[in-house]
Amino acid sequence: MLVLEQIHDLVILDVMLLGMNGFDTLRHILAKSQIPVIMFTARRDDVDRIVGLEMGADDYLPKPFNPRELVSRIRAVCRRFETRADSSHLPRKIPSYLFNS
Repeated sequence: MLVLEQIHDLVILDVMLLGMNGFDTLRHILAKSQIPVIMFTARRDDVDRIVGLEMGADDYLPKPFNPRELVSRIRAVCRRFETRADSSHLPRKIPSYLFNS
């Protein structure tokens, strides 16, 4: 799995992926990494959000969403992870291209 072969600050994961669904991908990521994960989906069922959070996602956002809300949630998750001993690599500033939509 490519996400585990490189260093990333955070994973933004859609539930509806080709091949493997987002829940299976989340399970694989969390089995081998402590990287923060924000999930999103166009599915409106509360159960999907609850399952994602119970499985270990750090946040969950329904689509469509405001890009500024996504950036705010990224910042919030990064703040939480900054308190962990192994999180010195997390970004202090969100890239400006995330604001351009």
